[in-house]
Amino acid sequence: MNEDTYNRLWLECRKPFENTCVNFIPFIGKDYWDSNPRILVLGESHYSEKERRREKDCLLCYTFEVIVGEYLNQNWKYNFSSFKEFPKGQAKGIRKNFRRMANLLKTASEKDRNCDSVWDSLAFYNYFQRCVGTPKFHDHSWLEENKQVFQQEAEELFFGTKNKEKCVLNILKPKLVFVWGEYLKKMMPKPDGNVDGWMKDIGCFAYSTYPSVLFYPIHHPSNEKSWNHSEEIRKFKILNEKYLNFPMASIDILIKNKIEEMYHRIHRVYKGKFEYKVSEIALTCILYAYEGGTIRFDSKQTMQLEVKFDSNNIGVRFYTHDFSCCTAGNILMSSPFNLSTKEIPVCEGKYILLESTPMSLDDLFSVLCEFMDKMLKWRDNQIARSAIHV
Repeated sequence: MNEDTYNRLWLECRKPFENTCVNFIPFIGKDYWDSNPRILVLGESHYSEKERRREKDCLLCYTFEVIVGEYLNQNWKYNFSSFKEFPKGQAKGIRKNFRRMANLLKTASEKDRNCDSVWDSLAFYNYFQRCVGTPKFHDHSWLEENKQVFQQEAEELFFGTKNKEKCVLNILKPKLVFVWGEYLKKMMPKPDGNVDGWMKDIGCFAYSTYPSVLFYPIHHPSNEKSWNHSEEIRKFKILNEKYLNFPMASIDILIKNKIEEMYHRIHRVYKGKFEYKVSEIALTCILYAYEGGTIRFDSKQTMQLEVKFDSNNIGVRFYTHDFSCCTAGNILMSSPFNLSTKEIPVCEGKYILLESTPMSLDDLFSVLCEFMDKMLKWRDNQIARSAIHV
């Protein structure tokens, strides 16, 4: 991810928690504050290897990096400020938890890859603000050794038993809190608030100090034995119908169809020459650069041509693996592109080649093919120059 984008997102999450004692700043989706209802996902804890425990306990951005950096295994390689733009790669390991949560909220199949954008509207916080153990088998040994200290600290930071003004619940002001897992529920204070009978039937609870906040426990998404996706959806639908009115609209089918059609057209013409990333709103064609006598996927000169569909708008952007305007600009100014980059607008390391509405897919396909041919020619030139120097 572009450093400026990372810093901007991180500062937006950190700002509300300045002058608090929270160790792991919550992830706050870019649309969270405008969401109705506001939904907070409450996880249990982070883990750390023994030699890095102290360091991890003091790492303010730990939760933020797990959500944004590890969710789809992006590891900051991509310059996206919205989950809509994240490629639809298969989610495994810890990333599967967040995918399951997104699909649950959109009442979609567990295998659906088109619901990630819901995280733009959510917040995520881990209840225990110290690492509870090592990653192996979800070890809780450090928590068990210091249970009372861990619980008191977590309760104060989250509920504000002594200082309500600076606690997480008061700052984020959610209407619904998803509680991940039975273990976490048991470690939280005993509920003493009133909820309707039907809410009790699906396991909801409340606290008298926060009467407007509903806590909704679900099985932990990482537990393959207890997680029953269809059952979780059934219960959530009841909750949503009677209490939330959470928007559960699925993906934009028109955009999905456009992306699929454009992908198949391009793939037929350039089969085997480009690699492709697909997100909820974009198709990106990737051409790996020739460097050091071989084709290298990690070269900073690897070129990426992105076509983005947003409502009726179509945008085409060009960027390189390092999201550097300098690297991409040097390519665009050289043959066979021969473009004047001073006249091309730039946004977060991406050169905006086209912004159009409306535009037929036939015209768009012609524009993309013309530019992709030049990308191939540019790489051929690099290979030829390398052969001469050898």
